[in-house]
Order: sequence, then structure tokens, then C-alpha cells
Amino acid sequence: MKPYYVAPPKTGSRTICDHLQLVGDHRIPSWIDVEYDYVFVSVRNPYERLVSAYHFMQKQDSKRQERMAKGKCKHIPKRMNDKLPREHPMRHWEFFSNNCHLPFEEFIKLWLIDNADEKEYICFMPQSDWLSIDYDDMIRLESIDVDLPRVYKTITGNELDKVKHMNKTDKEPYQTYYQDPVVVELVTNFYKEDFDKLDYEILEE
Repeated sequence: MKPYYVAPPKTGSRTICDHLQLVGDHRIPSWIDVEYDYVFVSVRNPYERLVSAYHFMQKQDSKRQERMAKGKCKHIPKRMNDKLPREHPMRHWEFFSNNCHLPFEEFIKLWLIDNADEKEYICFMPQSDWLSIDYDDMIRLESIDVDLPRVYKTITGNELDKVKHMNKTDKEPYQTYYQDPVVVELVTNFYKEDFDKLDYEILEE
């Protein structure tokens, strides 16, 4: 069997790859021109995935600042960043990296109200962008203890007794990040297609 794992960032790919000894592909499937016998995808509640991406950016930026202090990482000045093509991944990285230390709801408003065109950094893109491909199975992070063993058996023919969670962080329930009705509406609208396709419950404003 030739499996292919479609792995939107921040959907448990570290855990899944570790168990299946596969490399999860963060690329948009429309870029892929190879045929596979079995295709599966991982997904996550859009609200919670956004919180995870937000904390991920904070960690990445802190590491970058440490490298910059040691002269091992260059900072892209804003004037140069603005000249980069909008599709250039570093351009969008700069926006999220520069603002991820704001309080969550301030960050969301700055992003989706004042900088609504800054949407292409891969960790924040809607998961629906990865779902253009026909897939055979889906692993939801919320039910990974059930879904991953099923996919594992399909690929390997063996049973997976227990899922060992990788890269798991302790943080407040995602609902606590969404106290402002404006933020709830902004995020819900931005990830509307995710909610429609993946059938996750929408928070009340």
C-alpha cells in the first residue's frame, strides 16, 4: 500500500507521523501529482487550531529572537517585507511573528479587521484548503485515540493499543480565548468553510 497523509498544520501531525512512520505533507494537495492507494487527512476544531497556531507563533518568535541576539538569524525590515510579493511565505510570517505577542483577541482584531489581506501563512490558513483532494479517511484530533488506530490498522494491518501523544501542550480550554463576540464572529466567518465541511460546532456570539 502507498499511503499519503494530508496534514494541515496544527492538527496532530507529529503524533500521527510518529506512529505511522510517515511524513505528513503540509503542502496543498492541488500541488501533488502523484497517485496513492490510500489518502487520509487530519483536522481539528477551527477555534482550537487557531489558538494552537497563535501559541506556536509565540514560541517560534521567541526562538527567532534568541537566534537574532546571537547573530544567527536575520530580521526582515518592514520596508523590505512590504516589497515582498504577497505570495512570499516570509512576508506573511513576518506579520504573524511581529504581532503574535499581543493578547489573543487583540491579535485577532489586528489581523482580521486591520490586516485582512494577511491570510496566507500556512498555520492560519483554513483547513478546507487541504480538502480539495479525495480522501479515504479522516483523523479528528478530538477523537485521535479512536481514529488513529483505525487508520494505523488499515495501513499496517496491525492493532495500535495506545496512542502516545506528541507535542501536546497544557493551555486553557479554547473557549476561554473567545470572550469578545466580535472575535467570535471574525473567526467564525474566516473559517466558515471549515465549519461547513467538517461539522464543528459554532460558538455563540
